[in-house]
Amino acid sequence: MIALQPAATDTRPPAPDRRAARASATLPVRVMIVIDHLGFAGGVIHGPGRLLLEQLPRFDRSLVDPLLCVLRPHHPMAARFEAIGFPPVFLGRSKWDPRALADLVRLVRRARSDVLHLMGEKAMILGRLAARAAGCRAIIHLRDTKSPTPTVRFLARRLAPWTDLALGCAGPVTDLAVRDWAIPPHKARTLLNGIDVDRFANPAPDARARVRAELRIPESAPVVAVVGRMAPEKGHDILIRSMPSLRLRCPDAVLLIAGDGPTRSACESLARALALEGSVRFAGQRADIPDILAAADAVALPSRWGEGLPGVVIEAIAAGKPVAAFPVAGTVDVVVHERTGLIVPQDDGPAMAAALARLLTDTDLRSRMAAACREHARTFHIEENVRRLERIYLEVAGVAAPDAASGDDDDRRRAHG
Repeated sequence: MIALQPAATDTRPPAPDRRAARASATLPVRVMIVIDHLGFAGGVIHGPGRLLLEQLPRFDRSLVDPLLCVLRPHHPMAARFEAIGFPPVFLGRSKWDPRALADLVRLVRRARSDVLHLMGEKAMILGRLAARAAGCRAIIHLRDTKSPTPTVRFLARRLAPWTDLALGCAGPVTDLAVRDWAIPPHKARTLLNGIDVDRFANPAPDARARVRAELRIPESAPVVAVVGRMAPEKGHDILIRSMPSLRLRCPDAVLLIAGDGPTRSACESLARALALEGSVRFAGQRADIPDILAAADAVALPSRWGEGLPGVVIEAIAAGKPVAAFPVAGTVDVVVHERTGLIVPQDDGPAMAAALARLLTDTDLRSRMAAACREHARTFHIEENVRRLERIYLEVAGVAAPDAASGDDDDRRRAHG
């Protein structure tokens, strides 16, 4: 068993770092991306998985040689990674099976990885132990603002000295890395998520009419879309409860819910109890999100807690759709109040209804916001996200990039503090 190094506040000298004796990495840097799992039951992929699908084929293979490792058992979304030429390696272990550590150490040594990029609580804990054992560098990447359990928090803080860099997908997430994971501020950096902006900005010409026809939504109806996994923290019930108030202001309004998950049945029951069967559409899990957004006039984000930088709000502004959102975590980096949407007091259903009514009924406002949305979406281009991540990998591995001067100052300006 690998002993934990004393916490950063301990006065004892740290254990020798085996990595110091290892030869410097060379190009391409071998990066193993280690993630807890690829998604949820029913083949539902999560946000980090969707982002990886965009990132992996865009890496410059002369700079970065990536390998994807999944700690948990096989997931149906593996087929999508195989289709783009990056078949995942599944360790097949249950959530907290400690045997995953030995499996991971063997894989890291066999792959001769230079850097481990770790996502998910288990990956961030076991991955740093594996990096220490194998003599490579470790980056942890926090994706949400969910506070760790006391046990995870204890382990995470003890492993802070074995962390070369911590990434957060938004400022509040980076703050969490410092506060709860004990990462020194100079080792914490914000890397905003990215998307394929053009894919959302240019849906199929018939997408709006086709989706509306499929879901039996009148062509002239004002439509609010909410996209994402249906779970308690996502707040779909708040939005459904706000629909009667919204329909008083906008009688023809339709709520389009794209997604699936554990709260779907309860939300369907709630819609029936409120006699909203005619004004709420449950579209289920969808792969055609650009088309779903094309069918909408505005987007809602009613999340209660736990978000990092919600991908759907970035997708929405890329599609030119203003967003009404609660101010969870990095949402305010995307939904700029009165510019790309409206920020609503947390968990305030009536205020959400009023904000959505304003977006749906004020066509001039919606038109101005649509233009601002498309402009702001440029901040989140996936190509820029990948180029920054490449520079981070090379920096952590101690390798000078061919264009070493480009982008470094910008990256450091994004560092926490």
